[in-house]
Amino acid sequence: MLFAQDVINRNPGLPVMITTHEQLSSGANAPWRLGGATPDSSGDNNPEQTYRKLLEPNPAISLLICGHIFGAGYRTDTTIFGRDVHQVLSDFQSDPQWGNGWLITAEFDAVES
Repeated sequence: MLFAQDVINRNPGLPVMITTHEQLSSGANAPWRLGGATPDSSGDNNPEQTYRKLLEPNPAISLLICGHIFGAGYRTDTTIFGRDVHQVLSDFQSDPQWGNGWLITAEFDAVES
């Protein structure tokens, strides 16, 4: 997370989308995965720690995309600052041929508020 925070700090004012390996389970209102945890910002962080240490305090971050768990999932959390952070799981690795070449595309309509 130190690397991500450094990139955010060096680019103030730019919107940020985070990608990570394993954050969500599949389904609507997907729960965070259970996983590694460390008491500080070094090493592995579980999904709640990632949210609390990186996503919540950074107003530039509004989207996290993850994979690893087969299927699709989605959840939105509202930060202590009243800002929504959307988290999306998209993973096809268990389909035949390691995903059949599926690719998710996203279109963003930037509207200043």
